[in-house]
Amino acid sequence: MSRHPDADDRRRNVVELTTAGQDTLQQATLASADAERALLAPLSPQAAQQLRDSLRAIVTHPGD
Repeated sequence: MSRHPDADDRRRNVVELTTAGQDTLQQATLASADAERALLAPLSPQAAQQLRDSLRAIVTHPGD
């Protein structure tokens, strides 16, 4: 990650991924997709989507 002052507002910093950070993110994204495919392999496409939707609902629920 690199950080440098914003050219338009020097009170702010601009944060950017370095090339190494971008490579790491890409590798992590691929590994995550592979793990998800392996986990959902026993399910039908419809059941897999239902599980994704249910998990998303749990994670995004505001909580009481």
